[in-house]
This record gives sequence, structure tokens and C-alpha cells, in this order.
Amino acid sequence: MSRYASLARLKHYFAVDNSYVARKLMLLLFPYAHSSWALSYDHSGPVPPRSDINALDLYIPSMAFVTYLLMSGIVFGMQNRFSPEYLGLASSQALAWIVVEILLLYFMLYLFRIQISLTYLDLIAYSGYKFVG
Repeated sequence: MSRYASLARLKHYFAVDNSYVARKLMLLLFPYAHSSWALSYDHSGPVPPRSDINALDLYIPSMAFVTYLLMSGIVFGMQNRFSPEYLGLASSQALAWIVVEILLLYFMLYLFRIQISLTYLDLIAYSGYKFVG
């Protein structure tokens, strides 16, 4: 695990509290009510998500992903079509689409020679926010 991402870096993406989650969900659901989109920085880099509503986090995308899987399981159960294998298949397909989306984004950035400062964890966070809506 440490080969791909350091634990301290992952902790930064999960440094949230209840008020941040509530404010970020409101921002994601009602983005037009927000006016300032700039990220906050301190002397060591970007501030943790709990201190800046515009910061990227992985907590909300991961919880939204799990909620998506559970809700799809409930819907299939209400239609009497649920089987335990469905949850594994649905999670594998959703993860595969996230990987395809990120690889396609990297390919397009390479193709158009666009330089970005976002890491792959940032791209995972951005692609995971789609499960909120």
C-alpha cells in the first residue's frame, strides 16, 4: 500500500469532521449558492478538508460509493432480483468505470499535452463525487 500512497497523504484526504461533511454535501448538491472556489493553503501546502470546504477529500466519495451499492442492492431486493453476487458485480463494475474514467482522463491530458498539478488521488476524489448525486 505504501508503494502507491503514503499513509500520511491518505490521512490528509480523510481529515474531515461532521460539519465539513454537511457543508460539503450542501456544496455538492447546491453549487450555485457558493461564491468562493479558491483553495486555502498554509506554509506546508493545502489545508486539510475540515478547514477548507473547497479541499478534496476521499471520505465523501467512498461513503457515497458504499451508499450507491447498498441502495442498488435494496432496489434489486425490492424487485425480488437480489443475489449476494450482485453486490460484488456492481462494486467491480463501478470501480472498473472509475479506473477507465481516470485512465481516459490521463490519456486525454497526454494527447493534448496538458500539464496539471493534480495527483491520481485528486482524480479519484473528483470521479467519486458523482456517486453523491
